[in-house]
Amino acid sequence: SAIFYFQKALKINEEVGHLWGQAAALNQIGAVQNLKDDYNNAIESFQQASDIFKKMKDSLGLGKSIQNIGLVYSRMSYHKKAVEYYLEAIKIYEEIHNTEGVARSYFSIGVILNKQKEYYTALEYLNLAFPKVKEIDDKSLLSAVLKNKGISYRGLKDYSKALNYFQEALEYKKGSNNNKTMALIQSDIGITYY
Repeated sequence: SAIFYFQKALKINEEVGHLWGQAAALNQIGAVQNLKDDYNNAIESFQQASDIFKKMKDSLGLGKSIQNIGLVYSRMSYHKKAVEYYLEAIKIYEEIHNTEGVARSYFSIGVILNKQKEYYTALEYLNLAFPKVKEIDDKSLLSAVLKNKGISYRGLKDYSKALNYFQEALEYKKGSNNNKTMALIQSDIGITYY
């Protein structure tokens, strides 16, 4: 399994004292654990990676590890804890001018707030994410931000704005051959009309 090989890589990196390799292996182990719903171990792996990145003064690695912990807490539906970690990641990313990390973290907070039906606050974070996503020119993430803005407006019963954002999200997805995402956006449009 993937974890077996990442653990072998971790052991070798520990034996030779290669800190970055250890942290990278721990992040990979955490990612697999997260995908397998082994949340507590995933958090532990990401935390160990964070500690190593902090020791190395590697802010980018630290930001990603912290962001990964936020992702695990989000998947566990510990939304408040997830937001805390995303905000911590944003601080780190802003210090090193990592626009992508900031954009993805703001977006993740917006998604969480939509799930909690805190639509106004969700829009605040999605609006913070939007210009940064445009700056990094990530069409897939831009479509996701627009889709989530549509969800926020639908929750606020502003159906016209919701439909506009869903249509705009769909435009960014056309030509991407991602039929699943396009179907989800179409479903959002249908729900809004319903």
